[in-house]
Amino acid sequence: MWRTGTSIRGDASSSHAGAALDGRGPARHDAGLRTVGEGALGMAWGMASAVHALLLGLYVVPVALAMGWDAVAYRIPNWTVGVLVAGFPLAGLLLPEGLPWLEHLGAAALVFAVGIGLFAFRLAGGGDIKLLTAVGLWVGWQHLLDLMVLMGILGGIVVLLLLLARRFLPLALSMHPTAATLVLPRVFRDGEPVPYGLAIGLAALMLAPELAVLGG
Repeated sequence: MWRTGTSIRGDASSSHAGAALDGRGPARHDAGLRTVGEGALGMAWGMASAVHALLLGLYVVPVALAMGWDAVAYRIPNWTVGVLVAGFPLAGLLLPEGLPWLEHLGAAALVFAVGIGLFAFRLAGGGDIKLLTAVGLWVGWQHLLDLMVLMGILGGIVVLLLLLARRFLPLALSMHPTAATLVLPRVFRDGEPVPYGLAIGLAALMLAPELAVLGG
């Protein structure tokens, strides 16, 4: 009788232990699902960040290079404009919500048409027109007016700063012991034209956070 009672109590204890183990099973399963879900979300976030960085690079890098080249050599290389134009379709394809292609193409066509007129009257250089057309492709109708307003304001600021630099920089350098051998960069020489690629590039970079194609 004593052994039977012990067996009964042992069976009851085993049942309780099994129930406790069974109770931990769903909790562990939920924790595992949460871990998998968090991992998937982290991976998706990482991929989205990588895509955004790629798109930003396709826009910012060629614009910045065109600006720098224009300031130093008074020339905007065709390859910088080519990279900017070629990167736009890729950006549009990678954008999850799609892109109003016709609006962007229409904005670029309008900028190019106006630019041809300005070039014909020698009011703008060919490199400036090509860069502005490529930027217009990225900004589209939505920000085309913003681009033009910013470009006008920044162009005036660039002109003012260059005029001041051309006036006072030679005076400051004349006091240097090796002033006779110093050669100012062309952009700081009096009488040289203003590289308008600077204003175009600065306006384009300022608009980058607002562009839908860049996730703005």
